[in-house]
Amino acid sequence: GVLHDGKNVHSAAWDAARRFQEVPGRDNKLVLASNSSRSATVALQGLKKMGCDAGLLDGVVTSGEVSHRWLNKRKTEQQKAKHAEGSRQTGDGRDAHPSESTDMESNEELENVVHMTWQWRGHQSLSELGMRGVSEAEMQDATLVVSQGADAIAVGEEIIPMEDDQMEKLVLKCAEKNMEMLCTNPDMVAQYGKELAKMPGFYAELYEKAGGTVTRTGKPEP
Repeated sequence: GVLHDGKNVHSAAWDAARRFQEVPGRDNKLVLASNSSRSATVALQGLKKMGCDAGLLDGVVTSGEVSHRWLNKRKTEQQKAKHAEGSRQTGDGRDAHPSESTDMESNEELENVVHMTWQWRGHQSLSELGMRGVSEAEMQDATLVVSQGADAIAVGEEIIPMEDDQMEKLVLKCAEKNMEMLCTNPDMVAQYGKELAKMPGFYAELYEKAGGTVTRTGKPEP
């Protein structure tokens, strides 16, 4: 709610940004740190559509991009571990030839995850990261909760809307399975016009209170 309320621009904030950039004799730089679960490019596009003077910004860092790097790093570590295991020995006890070891790139199965997403703010697929959102009935096969949104879950590429009470029940059920949760937006609520909407941070806190483990990317986390 610093620069806009989800619908309307806060003109005073952008006036302050303009004055900051126009201070004579100083090469000021203004970088926006946002808890948006989207990429910096998409976040900038959203600001422009709303009428914000995004040209005043020298850069944007979003929690979405930090989350993407976290997921990529996790995937790489899993691939390396799998590759090392496959390369360790063949069935007859000799060292495996590289051609016999696990292929890190091809024939890779999608990892099943519980993917909390947005219906009204826009869904972001995890397929490029080798992940597939599963339904509540398939949750026993999931290994991670990815909390990018708070009003829907993604099952494959299908978006299933969820009411607040449905999402809370799902989150508590995931906590019972003791999966780690990645929360890509630690905000508890966000302003949207005159209304406040629950955000991923709300469910992350609920998850922790139920005994689950949460990794947060975005303010105020380091």
